[in-house]
Amino acid sequence: MSDQLDLDQISQDVEVVQKQTGLTRSMWQHLRLVVKMFASRDVPLFLKLIPVAAVIYIISPLDFVPDVIPVMGQLDDIGIFLLGMKMFIDLSPQNVVDDIMNGIRFDDGELVLTEKNPEPVIIIDQK
Repeated sequence: MSDQLDLDQISQDVEVVQKQTGLTRSMWQHLRLVVKMFASRDVPLFLKLIPVAAVIYIISPLDFVPDVIPVMGQLDDIGIFLLGMKMFIDLSPQNVVDDIMNGIRFDDGELVLTEKNPEPVIIIDQK
């Protein structure tokens, strides 16, 4: 009987993790990735200028599309910010990006595959 209860709890935990997947979770993970990469010593300093430049563009009064124009001015800022973050991730060393992203996914309770352990590992947090 206790085995049945444990299986029920595991299936409920899996359902909770599945409900949290999607665009919002991915965006949150990528934002955390950028912050951790920015703090990492393994990412070259000149690449760290990309997110700095994107933030400066957002707070700068000079824009391609003035912020006075409703919606378009704000979309311009969001587009430059997202482009800067994507460039920062894409130009950074791939092994650093993978290591940090795997750590983030592990923290979120997602399934993580590594070169050392090619078999899927399911982590069950028993609180």
